[in-house]
Amino acid sequence: MRSGPTKISVKNSEAFALSHISLTHSKDEQSNLKTDFILGGCGIKIVLIQASIRMSEKRHQLRPRFRVMSNETIALGPGKVDLLRLVAETGSISEAARKLGMSYMRAWTLVRTMNRCFTSDLILSARGGKTGGGAHLSPLGHRILELYTEIERNSMEAATPAWNQIKSFLAR
Repeated sequence: MRSGPTKISVKNSEAFALSHISLTHSKDEQSNLKTDFILGGCGIKIVLIQASIRMSEKRHQLRPRFRVMSNETIALGPGKVDLLRLVAETGSISEAARKLGMSYMRAWTLVRTMNRCFTSDLILSARGGKTGGGAHLSPLGHRILELYTEIERNSMEAATPAWNQIKSFLAR
């Protein structure tokens, strides 16, 4: 437990002092770590829940990251593939950007780069207005996403025997 004056910045850049912050850690019924932040004097309670991870399963991981280069430009990589997946799922570049924690402008930069690097656009978009706008993957976008996923899957399968040997030498 921590107490004493604490400054907390809020979204509109104002700050205020609290008499105390109390922290309690517990586990919920699914064994997830739960942290309660109770901000004294203002009746605000924030609960953060973090899924528990079994150390034996997730302590050591192999995370290959592939980048498809077109001359000096990264035509496709993990971030762009995440954007493709979320545009396919949400039908929106702005919603996909929000879910990835990136700005709308950054997402559009990635879309323009991908679209320039391939023979035709991977993401097709319509402006907003009465029709509501939106975005979706082109047939080539769907195919590129499938192929990239196949590269990831095949590489993990090929790497498994060597990875298992490396894991046996890692400190527990």
